[in-house]
Amino acid sequence: MTGNPFDMSTWAAIIVAGVGVGYYMYRKSQNKQERGRDVMYGALLVSALILTGGSAGYFTAADTGINDVGDVSETGISTIIAQPVDTLTVIATDGMSLANDEVDGTINIYKSGTNPSDPLARTLDTITVSDGDGNSTDKKVQTNTDYVVGLSGSGYYDTMIGTAVVYPYIMDAASQQVTIEVITTKTGTIADPVDETETTDYFGSATTTYNTAANSVNASGSTITYNKTAGSDSFVHPMTISVSGGVAELKNAVLCPVWDTTNPPEGNEYSSIVATRLSGNDLGIPGNVLSYWSTQTCIPLGDIPAGSYSKYNFAYTVAESNVDSNDDWKWAIDDMGDYLGKDIFLGTKASAQTENIDHTT
Repeated sequence: MTGNPFDMSTWAAIIVAGVGVGYYMYRKSQNKQERGRDVMYGALLVSALILTGGSAGYFTAADTGINDVGDVSETGISTIIAQPVDTLTVIATDGMSLANDEVDGTINIYKSGTNPSDPLARTLDTITVSDGDGNSTDKKVQTNTDYVVGLSGSGYYDTMIGTAVVYPYIMDAASQQVTIEVITTKTGTIADPVDETETTDYFGSATTTYNTAANSVNASGSTITYNKTAGSDSFVHPMTISVSGGVAELKNAVLCPVWDTTNPPEGNEYSSIVATRLSGNDLGIPGNVLSYWSTQTCIPLGDIPAGSYSKYNFAYTVAESNVDSNDDWKWAIDDMGDYLGKDIFLGTKASAQTENIDHTT
């Protein structure tokens, strides 16, 4: 080990210690000859401390290695003082495909104690990640310092690396590099919940197996309309919940009844809403979801992997005396636990899919 990291205060302490020892030995000496000898010993002690002190606790490139601290990994060696990181690099990996050349987003670095979900939170440094790689040479991040670090994903979910202490591993005096490794998940794509090719079975002008009153239900685009005049106090429609996107998933997926803000229902338009699984995966949707609808509460579906498919039938018993043309609402399939739910860094992720439920008299 070589080098000399001591500052002036350290040198002063070494010299004072040596002089102190020499003076003590000087006072204990019995004659001039012994005193002269002891002064010489004190001087030799100071010299020895100076010569050996420079190598204590300082490592060169010969001592480099690899060490992981939490979720932050660095190459090189460590020191006890904080100093700017010359190059801060990022390696972002898709946690499901294990590919490290696909992830896009931004690494956000905050001072210790910062809540990244606070709208007023200010980043100390940001690193753009493209195809799994990114780096910063801004030297805003220092070694041996606490930071809050996370990835704001683009097409990927936000991922917190946690509160990390960045330890340097210095390859040489002029090159200091720290690498942050993050593993994240690709955001799935939600499919259109209503297949219009099924309208023959569920809707249409003629009496069908599902809606027995002719002209009682009509489907156009992403809107299902119940005709109160033609109806017979009930109607049904199918809904498919499926996710695509390759190796991806829908995190904390939900099915939410969302009332129109201009012409909302009063909450007494239906006496029951029954959901029945027809095919595909069981998402845990309860049999009667009326209470979810009347309280505008999202139905939790859990994490749904890409490739998943579930088809449900929804049957409504209509309290027609309470129905008017202004009772507008919609079903919304989304992620992050709510309709337009936000991730850690306050951005939405999957694009929600909706189906409007309207009424006409």
